[in-house]
Amino acid sequence: MPALVRVPDAASGWIGWALDAGAQGIVVPRIEDEEGAQQVARAAYYAPRGQAASASRGVRRTARNCG
Repeated sequence: MPALVRVPDAASGWIGWALDAGAQGIVVPRIEDEEGAQQVARAAYYAPRGQAASASRGVRRTARNCG
């Protein structure tokens, strides 16, 4: 079964955090139009395809502590 993570919104850094932490997919609430869907896609990919930033040191440390 795939591990899906629900994030608070498309504008936050939660999308990259969830994917970097190992989520196989994300669920983003309140996406009502094409622009919102494009924002989610940009947040999920690294440049040049998107705008995702690499995970912070705290996320990597947390992922290491979990497994």
